[in-house]
Amino acid sequence: MLCLLGAGGCTDSFEKVNTNPNKVYDVELEHVFAGTVKRTMDIVAELNYRYYLNASRYCYVRFLSLPVEELDERQMRTFYVNVLTDLTLLERRYEKNRDIYANRLAILKTWKSYCYYVLVSTYGPVPMSDAISDGQGN
Repeated sequence: MLCLLGAGGCTDSFEKVNTNPNKVYDVELEHVFAGTVKRTMDIVAELNYRYYLNASRYCYVRFLSLPVEELDERQMRTFYVNVLTDLTLLERRYEKNRDIYANRLAILKTWKSYCYYVLVSTYGPVPMSDAISDGQGN
């Protein structure tokens, strides 16, 4: 009985079993830009409420924050790793066909400069030319 259960319970095709039917595995990069804008604005809204409000000293929400509010590493990681990685991939794709995608490239570079503006004004100097690089051009 134990041998029959063991032989019948295994499958050879783990790829099909481990694939989520509701997840999108292959996506067009044009659809990624809207997500980067949303993620950026979510983090800016959180920074406005949790950090900038207390740092300005015009208003102090005592029951929601400590006297010295530390910046969370999660916001920096979301900006610098998640959002800028997607923007860099989009920029590389549009640079190949600069004449076709001139408008998209301009919008993308404007948003990227806004992200760097928020990063620099919040955290201080951050690498820009060597950002999101592994040192080998990738």
